[in-house]
Amino acid sequence: MMVFPIAVVIACPAVLVLAASSFAVIYLLLPATFFKMYMRLSHWRAGFTIKTIKKGEWTFCYAEKGQPDPNQPSMLCFHGFTASKDQWVPIAQGVPKDVHIIALDMPGHGGTSRKEIGKDDVGIHTLARQAHIFAEVKGLTKDKIHVVGASLGGAIAGIYASMYPDEVAMVSMLCPAMKTPVETAFMHELRDGTCHLIPETPEEVQHMIGMCMYNKAKIPKQILKGILEIRKPYNEYFNYIYKENLHEENEELLANESHKITMPSQLIWGAHDELIHPSGADVLREKLPDLRQVDIIEKCGHTMNMDRPGATTKAILTFRNKVLGMASKSSKQASNL
Repeated sequence: MMVFPIAVVIACPAVLVLAASSFAVIYLLLPATFFKMYMRLSHWRAGFTIKTIKKGEWTFCYAEKGQPDPNQPSMLCFHGFTASKDQWVPIAQGVPKDVHIIALDMPGHGGTSRKEIGKDDVGIHTLARQAHIFAEVKGLTKDKIHVVGASLGGAIAGIYASMYPDEVAMVSMLCPAMKTPVETAFMHELRDGTCHLIPETPEEVQHMIGMCMYNKAKIPKQILKGILEIRKPYNEYFNYIYKENLHEENEELLANESHKITMPSQLIWGAHDELIHPSGADVLREKLPDLRQVDIIEKCGHTMNMDRPGATTKAILTFRNKVLGMASKSSKQASNL
């Protein structure tokens, strides 16, 4: 079915020129549209399909790859604060096709709906409950799942696992939001009322990206403008989440609740994380009942999906395969008793 359009392009170089010119115009005049097109293409290349599903007043947007398999748990991924399901595209690229993976837009992020500011609690427990609503309507609660989360999503993943232990086979927490023994400048600034994750100018977008990455990159100005244009409509709600969660009790929530995370768990951290210091792993190492694997990835900052996507994916899959292998072996041993 693709023969005709491909033949036209080959036979008519002018088509290529026209397409290139169109993209150049979009890049220059509509940078947000250009960036959205790029991300759509990235989702497609990763094998993701973007979908929505409704439950009552909620409309959940998510990206899905593969199909549920009764022989292995689906992966449900939670992104970080002010991010979206797009965060998981580089990870999904390295996940085998036979693994069912879903990346959810958390409420108020990406394409998922939200309530009016002040009309709903936006604490971590509430965000975990809202993610569970999605899991129920999507049918993910029929079998145990592999919960994965990064940054705020890492804390949500841990709390989700503590709240619904009978529905979670394993949990991977990537640089989860928490209070760490060694505190970063970013955390100090958060308490002083400055959040660099809610930029208002292209220059602030560049600063945010640089702060999150070990491999500092100068982003083209048009791309920065596009990212800013996409994010700006969310900023008021992002500020609301930020201010509502800015208290010590919330910072210590994951550590205090970690004894309830009884299934096999994993911690992954960038060795050069400038937002949430990797010393947090030392705290959780002492508290998680069944911590199977700790991965500290060198030359990696907070956004592991951008700095070291291959190493991050390998760490997740290694942990996952170990747990599944052990579970299979345990099952065989149990059947022989």
